Amino acid sequence: MSSPVPSGRPVGATSVGGPIHRRRPLWLLLLLLLLAALVAAAIAYLVGRDDATDGAAAPASPAGTAAGAGVPAASSTSPASAGSLLAGTTDLLAGPAISADGLSGYSRRPVTATDVAVQSVPADEGFWVGSSVADRVWVQLIGGAGSGYRVRVGDRVDFAGVVAANADGFAGSVGVTASEGADQLTAQSQHVQVEKSALRLHQ
Repeated sequence: MSSPVPSGRPVGATSVGGPIHRRRPLWLLLLLLLLAALVAAAIAYLVGRDDATDGAAAPASPAGTAAGAGVPAASSTSPASAGSLLAGTTDLLAGPAISADGLSGYSRRPVTATDVAVQSVPADEGFWVGSSVADRVWVQLIGGAGSGYRVRVGDRVDFAGVVAANADGFAGSVGVTASEGADQLTAQSQHVQVEKSALRLHQ
């Protein structure tokens, strides 16, 4: 006769020392390592983008404001960006050519302007072109109706014209006041005459 089985104890073999701890599969460990590497790479990428954005967002000094105590900032328009106003092979916008009396040697010479910068438009039919207030030439429009284009400050224009001597009181007669460069125009003794039909906005 068989011995009775004690109640509350399972029939069959049982483990010794507690439940069985199964090891995680190798593929699961590799997957966790891969995910950790991807997260680290994403964090490094985002940090790098933030650093680059901070460097690019540094504000530039506004044009015309002081770059230091008592030191004027450089002009926002450099001679290289003023375009060209050629009398033969001489660029009349290149410094010495437009100093006081510098234009007198070019009187009656034909000129060709390409992509010149309009500095100011103080008169209905005249304007200054050049790289700065100090380096500029007066352009006087002549003739009948043109293309309908009206010159504005900051425009870049093309034209063909001729250097002409200023008549007595020329600056006042064309509407250039002292604050708009009348003395400068008088000192240069010359200006550029351009037919209205020969003036074009640079493309």
